[in-house]
Formats: sequence, C-alpha cells, structure tokens
Amino acid sequence: MKAARIVGPEKIEIVEIEKPEAEAGQILVQTKITAVCGSDMPQFLNKRPTQYPLEPGVPGHECIGVVTQSRCQEYKEGDKVLGIPVGTRGFAEYFLSVPDRTVRLPEGDIQDKMVMAQPLGTVIHACRKLFHPLRRPAQGEASPLDVRSWRLPGTTVAVVGQGPIGLLFTGMMKSMQADTIIGVDLVDYRLEASKKMGATHVINASDSDLVETVKEITGGAMVDVIV
Repeated sequence: MKAARIVGPEKIEIVEIEKPEAEAGQILVQTKITAVCGSDMPQFLNKRPTQYPLEPGVPGHECIGVVTQSRCQEYKEGDKVLGIPVGTRGFAEYFLSVPDRTVRLPEGDIQDKMVMAQPLGTVIHACRKLFHPLRRPAQGEASPLDVRSWRLPGTTVAVVGQGPIGLLFTGMMKSMQADTIIGVDLVDYRLEASKKMGATHVINASDSDLVETVKEITGGAMVDVIV
C-alpha cells in the first residue's frame, strides 16, 4: 500500500509499505479522509527536534475510513468510522485502530465533515472544564456534561486566534448563545471565517489597538470570558 513519509523539512515522499493485518481486538480501516492537525505541522516544518525520515504514515491521527477487516465485536466490515490510528499512522491507504479510539459515523452527507469531530472534541473538553466542573446533577436536572444544556446568555466572549481550534471555539460560543462573541486574529481571511462561525465582532490585532477596540465594542465593560 502507499503511505506518505516526511523525509525532511517541508518534504514528503509517497512510499510503498506492507499493508497491516488486524490483530485480536483491532480493526483495519481503509483511509478516505485524513485532516492535517496543527500538531502535525512542527514535524513537517522542522520546528521541533525531529529525526528524519519519520515512520511512514506518521503523524496522521484525524481520520475517516471504512472498516475492511475486523477482529473485534464492536465493528464489522463496511462500517464507516472516525478513528485514531495505532501509532498515529494516518497518512496511509490503510490504518489500524481499536474500539476505544473509534466512532461509527451516522448516515448521510455529514459523514465527510465528521473528520472535524476529533478537534471539536478537544474544544468541548475544554468547555466542560471551563464552564461545567464535574459534579453530580440534582434529581431531574440535566447532566452538566450534556452540551445541549449549556447556555451563556448575557455573556461577552473573546476568542483570540481564529485558526481551526479558535473557529470551533467561536462556533461553540454561538451554540451556547453568548450575546457578544469577539473573534481576534492577525489575518483577514480568518476573520471572515470567524463571522461565518458566529462572531458578532472581529478585530485584526495587527492594525487595531485590541484593548481599546474591545472597550469600544463593550462600552467599557470588557469581556466575561477570554479563550
């Protein structure tokens, strides 16, 4: 099978390697979509200590594919799944995964978009820690971990940085019904995306005084939450 291999700074080669076989408790997934995570970039750009070449397929870990071999009870051949590959070897035609690192995808056109579910999960996890500390709900009360019950009416939020994770935070704040959502970045096209994700105001901090602009937007009240 083919796999991408990072062989030097900003240099990738496509190599032929042996197709893996699922062992007991594993599934083999044919890769359909793999996202490039921000955490992948330092190894590609040589911005952290890296011994080249990397192992084939590394460091891909945000993947969607179809199960082609199953040696577990939870999944069967043909299931479309989101999975984190064993050894983060997602930049390859096939990858191995295990049930507790795999999610079966719902039917419909949303499947391809679900590759963003893994980074969105990190945003939800952060929001749980920020807004809903772990506690037992009272009788009849919705679980504090149920994101559908989270609301921030009357709240002003600033999200500094509108890369992929920042945009997901902006969308999350909109879903939580924050009144004012201020997206901050240095790049205009990211700020345009921020508006689409729900920002009520955007600030390019490279050509504006950030603090003074926030004061103007909020009438001097500033923000309740900053991400």
